Amino acid sequence: MAQSSPKLNVGMSAAEVRSVIIGLMLAIFLGALDQTIVSVALPKMSGDLEGFGLLA
Repeated sequence: MAQSSPKLNVGMSAAEVRSVIIGLMLAIFLGALDQTIVSVALPKMSGDLEGFGLLA
């Protein structure tokens, strides 16, 4: 007796793909923005905390 297995819909709709890509782009943008802000502010913060010699 053969049983038919149910077909799984593993594809994504265009709206789902668009949402994933927008989310990834937003995450990359926020990471780059955070790195830019920290790299500019780090010398000032370390100078205020008198740890400028610890910066590499």
